[in-house]
Amino acid sequence: MKMHTLFLFFCLAAVFLGLTGCEHDGLGGTAEQGSAGLSITQTQLTESPMRLAGAQITFERAVQIAFTHSGGGIVKEIELERKKSGLLVYEVEIIGDQRKFEIQIDAISGAIIKAYEKRSSSSQIYDGSFVSQITSANAARFSATGLAQVGGGTVEEMGWELSRNGPYIFEIEIRDAGGRKHEVKIDPTTGIIISIKSKR
Repeated sequence: MKMHTLFLFFCLAAVFLGLTGCEHDGLGGTAEQGSAGLSITQTQLTESPMRLAGAQITFERAVQIAFTHSGGGIVKEIELERKKSGLLVYEVEIIGDQRKFEIQIDAISGAIIKAYEKRSSSSQIYDGSFVSQITSANAARFSATGLAQVGGGTVEEMGWELSRNGPYIFEIEIRDAGGRKHEVKIDPTTGIIISIKSKR
């Protein structure tokens, strides 16, 4: 009992001190686990997914950078993913006044890699008041929910997409140890899982 209590204390301390994720070794001790890319496993949930992914830029900062380029607007979609080239990027889509911006941001340096602007004739009205939900802390929490639901695995992509009815949907793609891919959608307002789609 005492060793279990010490383990829980260590993990809680890791969250506040920014240590790496910890996992119980089954012998009353802990084992630290490294990470790279978007490799986020269920035993690493005490650590921010962005830090585990190697990203230095948070979701919040990525939104600020995108807004600086677009001059404001509404974040329709933002996701963190690793390209085939190995580059870790945020992809941000912003809806403005009859304009749409698609912006790629280097998740390490914060530099804008690519930016496209085009006119939008869509009459769809989006509610941008939920942008405060887009935080790295929420990404960590929802990633933990998704990983726990599918029994662990590696996070390949994560991010938010604005639904037509107002609030955002958090989406996370996880590949389990057997190679099966799971797409988990979570309501950021309630933290409840909306749907899970699995495929090879």
